[in-house]
Amino acid sequence: MTVMGTKLAHGVDRFRTVILLGMPLLLLSSGFVWGVEIDNFGCVNMQKLFQNYYKTVRYKKELGEKRKELKAEGEEIKTEVRDLEKKQKQLRERMRNPGLSKSARADVQKKLKAKAKLYDKKRKEFQSFMSGKVQNLKEEYMKKRTEIVKEIRSVIRAYADEQDIDIVLDSSGMTSNLIPTVLHYPEEADMTETVLQKLNKGHEDEVPEDADVEMPLDGDISPQPGRTP
Repeated sequence: MTVMGTKLAHGVDRFRTVILLGMPLLLLSSGFVWGVEIDNFGCVNMQKLFQNYYKTVRYKKELGEKRKELKAEGEEIKTEVRDLEKKQKQLRERMRNPGLSKSARADVQKKLKAKAKLYDKKRKEFQSFMSGKVQNLKEEYMKKRTEIVKEIRSVIRAYADEQDIDIVLDSSGMTSNLIPTVLHYPEEADMTETVLQKLNKGHEDEVPEDADVEMPLDGDISPQPGRTP
């Protein structure tokens, strides 16, 4: 664990302490980081900013519609697959009939083999269709996510410059051990609400008060089409 003594953001002159994890290479004594003097610092909750930004809320709705469309597109193939599965089951039931003649049994076996072959083809077609479409949707999502994060960082940077803030920490960051990177910081240093107001200025009505839209940051936006046939 390393400890950094810094002045508070927003012009507070007395020194306080912010405790960080996972930064063993930082030289954090007397307000220095890598030999650069830090006078003021601020903190933001990037997760909250991302989730409550009106563009994220807007894209979440758009993404939801695309997931529904993708699921619907796959239903036709899925229905064909399940129909073939049902027909195979019926043919197997006929094969169990002890009174079935030799020629009739051969005919049923031939039909069963053909249905099984078609079933495998359609099943692979469905899986290929879904995996390709989902991958395209993930790539689109990650591109949009990158754009949104870039916009948020731009607003943070502009506000930090206005307030003469030297460094901004992400209070929602986690270490590889799932421990918060920033364990403690002064409440006065939290810029999250101010930045959020700037991000949503003129679009407040697009963000509900309880808007945690739970957009995944790792790109896991699969449409959950149900059990693969």
